[in-house]
Amino acid sequence: MGWDSKPSYPPNADRRVTVRATSLQLIVWGDAARRQNKPVDAFIGWAADFTAAYFSEGALQALQQDPILTRLEEKKRLRRLLDAGWHALDFLPPPSRCPARGSIQDPKKDLREALEAMARHLDEVQEYL
Repeated sequence: MGWDSKPSYPPNADRRVTVRATSLQLIVWGDAARRQNKPVDAFIGWAADFTAAYFSEGALQALQQDPILTRLEEKKRLRRLLDAGWHALDFLPPPSRCPARGSIQDPKKDLREALEAMARHLDEVQEYL
């Protein structure tokens, strides 16, 4: 099967690793090693290094989010927040006279002003949700 007994690892490799394999795995690994022109033990080490680098890169990619997709998600959330704010106006009580101070209190005023200011800002910067 081409199991070489000569060392096929870096000179500073001072650790041993035991790998348990099925008969089919040995056949597949031996075939792949021959296609790579490597002894089987060197191929297994190379494949392990390659797989470790692959998974490390996958983890890095997961941490580094795409800024365009992130912005699109932010826009969706902002749209839902603004829609919820406009709908909440329907459930707030109407303006009424405060019994303690006698002045008219509008509980919808602050929310309405904030939503209108946000709409003006989005128009100014031409940001469409």
